[in-house]
Amino acid sequence: MHVTAFGQSGLGKSVALADLICNDPAAKNIEKVYLFSKVASKDKAWLPVEKKFGDRFTPIDLSADALNGPEDDFLDGIPTSVEELSSNSYCIFDDVSSCSNPEVRIAVISLMNELIQVGRHRSQIVIASNHRFCEHGATRHLRGGSRFFVMFARAATRHLKDDLLRD
Repeated sequence: MHVTAFGQSGLGKSVALADLICNDPAAKNIEKVYLFSKVASKDKAWLPVEKKFGDRFTPIDLSADALNGPEDDFLDGIPTSVEELSSNSYCIFDDVSSCSNPEVRIAVISLMNELIQVGRHRSQIVIASNHRFCEHGATRHLRGGSRFFVMFARAATRHLKDDLLRD
């Protein structure tokens, strides 16, 4: 069951997704929660998830400060393949298409897309948020592979209906 929320900053995408995770009856079977985000350690919206899962919660900081180091070290500590993540896990991708480092952004979006395609065989559930519904390669797999969408009214454009029907 992959879930994606679309909406502008500040509308409550992270809060809605955190609430969904914390109230999911299947959460008792989750071994690990990964949070890929530029604000992984700062966003209070994810605190209920961190509290519920404790040491099973792993924030992966994609902020410019966290990635500030030698160029060949950018991907150190960032999982880039499905096999590096635990089975029976929630893999949260919080606005990863806005990551400022292109190498990291491409690697994380590729991981997200791979999880959407094959993660179900390992019970790896993708929960994602994105600002834009149509953002080329960053949302194509999300839109095609998510079972549920959470759409925020302000995010809706006059073309949203056409985009939904086209895809």
